[in-house]
Amino acid sequence: MIKAVIAWAVSSLVGYVLFAASSQTVVLNGLTAIGAPMPLGTRLASTAHAVLNMPALGAVIFIGFAVAFLVAKGIKTLIKPLAPIAYPVAGGAAVATALEIMWQQYEVYPVLGAQTTYGYVLAVLSGVIGGFVFARLVAKSVEQ
Repeated sequence: MIKAVIAWAVSSLVGYVLFAASSQTVVLNGLTAIGAPMPLGTRLASTAHAVLNMPALGAVIFIGFAVAFLVAKGIKTLIKPLAPIAYPVAGGAAVATALEIMWQQYEVYPVLGAQTTYGYVLAVLSGVIGGFVFARLVAKSVEQ
C-alpha cells in the first residue's frame, strides 16, 4: 500500500511538472511568434517559475490522479486486455476531465497554455505520461 501511495505521489508530481512546463512553453512560443525576444535563460526561468507557482493545478492533478487510478485499477481487474493501458489512459482522462470541468465552470481554461488545441493535447499527454509512470512504479513494486 505504501509503495502505491509513493507511486501515486511521484506520478502526480511528474504529471504536474510536465503540464505546467508544457503550458508555459506554449505561452512562450506564442510570445515568440508575435516577435517578443525569448532567450533561453528567460525561457528556463519562466518555466521554473510556472512549475513552482501553480499549487492549485498541482492539487487538481494529485486529486484527479487519485480518483482516476482507483477507477483504472477496478477497470483493469474487470477487463484484463485493458490492463497495460489502464493507468496511462486514466492519467490523460483525469487531466482532460479537470480541464473540461474548469471550462464548464469558467467558460475558459484557467491554465493559459491549455487554451490552444496544441496546448490542450500537451496537457492531456502530461497526464498520460504521469499514468505511465504510475504503471511502471506499481509494476516494479509488485516485482520486488
